[in-house]
Amino acid sequence: MKAIVFGGSGFIGSHIVNSLEADSVAYYSLEKGTNVKRNDAVWIQGDVTDYSKVEASMAGYDTVFFAVEDWAADEARNREILLNGIKNVVSAIKKASTDQKLVSFSMINQPSYPLEYFRTKRLVEDNTRVLKNGLVVRLSIVFGDGDHFTDRFVKLAEQVSHLPEEGNLAPVYVGDVVTVVNSIIKREGVYDICSNDNLPLIRIINYIRKNIGKKEIGSVKLEKGLSMLTETGLFSRYEAELMFQDYYRETSILDRYVKNPTSYLDFLRSILVEHTT
Repeated sequence: MKAIVFGGSGFIGSHIVNSLEADSVAYYSLEKGTNVKRNDAVWIQGDVTDYSKVEASMAGYDTVFFAVEDWAADEARNREILLNGIKNVVSAIKKASTDQKLVSFSMINQPSYPLEYFRTKRLVEDNTRVLKNGLVVRLSIVFGDGDHFTDRFVKLAEQVSHLPEEGNLAPVYVGDVVTVVNSIIKREGVYDICSNDNLPLIRIINYIRKNIGKKEIGSVKLEKGLSMLTETGLFSRYEAELMFQDYYRETSILDRYVKNPTSYLDFLRSILVEHTT
């Protein structure tokens, strides 16, 4: 397998680059990935919204990963990047007519859910599935060294006094995600990957507070909690909304391919030891 990873300098993308079972790997991103450790990985500098560059970069690769995400951008800009990017990739595959495999990463969601972020993810999925061998991997909250949320959770535990009880983040370890992807790469369709852990945000925050010697926080209604979360400045409004959804799915294939999935609370414990020493 010869693979190219769009968004390969990002959190999920860099782990795909590092651990993908492939003969050769290239990654396409605006900046060189500081987390890319694979010595033979080739960096292709480019903007995923630039069709000509996307098309030229894909030549010679039989498997294409779309792991693009920009948590630093606002929701509208992230939507623009994701939708223009996936359309460019799909158009290039169709034009080449070489049956390139496309694997895109989405987020566990519901078809009619009103959040704009989920609608964007659905459109990424729809574009992927127009290809006969497209594979969509839907994820819960993904954790690991350098993830997008854990550091903010630790900071949040110091600032917040109440949170809603809604949701289940069902966090899944990025290394376990890559293990599953390596196992299902030849399949088509849609697969959910989440852990079996029942972890709403309030439980995570109280776990952190317990480990740093603070008393547990109480509960509050959802809308009030969303306001409190955004007022900390740690989360945008759309990120706050994502924190109170239920990402657990019984149909997750994690247990089929990972014997001992990494626990988020165990990961948190190791982070907190470093935080308090």
